[in-house]
Amino acid sequence: CLSLCGLDFVDSSGLRILLMTARDAMKRSGRLRMVSTTTHIRHMLKVSGLDGLFEIDPDADVEAAPEAVSPITEKSCCIDMPPEVGSCHEARSAVCGFAAGAGYTPDMIDDIRLALGEAVSNAIRHGTRQGSIRIRAEREDDRLIVRISYPSSVFDPDSVPKPDLESGPSGGMGIYFMRLVMDEVSYHFEHDNATVELVKLHEAAQ
Repeated sequence: CLSLCGLDFVDSSGLRILLMTARDAMKRSGRLRMVSTTTHIRHMLKVSGLDGLFEIDPDADVEAAPEAVSPITEKSCCIDMPPEVGSCHEARSAVCGFAAGAGYTPDMIDDIRLALGEAVSNAIRHGTRQGSIRIRAEREDDRLIVRISYPSSVFDPDSVPKPDLESGPSGGMGIYFMRLVMDEVSYHFEHDNATVELVKLHEAAQ
């Protein structure tokens, strides 16, 4: 039995550990039971189709994600953060608040939180760790655009293989999840920097 009480975010690396633990339990004729899960974690498992690997008591309390979302109504939101895991919470809260101010639904905000978290985690793990990570969110007509820029060498995101969720993914889950929950995901490289552009259409445009 695993309690995730108070855990505000899990990225694909954390999910990989949960998957390994769940499969290990199944080999021993058991199931990994999770209690006190947040709405974010349940959403992540649902969109990935992996919720069937876990035993989640439907009668157990579901906690709202501790990351408070306060609507931000400005036309854009800009964040400059160091490449450190401890700074991710503030960035996710700010962008999700911006999305709330733009009229996005809670489910769509969960998508944005997941994609942004993966993009920032990739920037921290795979960037050159020099300089800062710059995030800019803005509204353009019927879409929300989030750009994450960070120092990085050039790479081909399309060369990253789709993870094999059945046999146990070894990598590539970050880009997979971004593409799974966002309407558009693209990479651009210029002046030793990579920029990930995430686009989420408004509900009225879908």
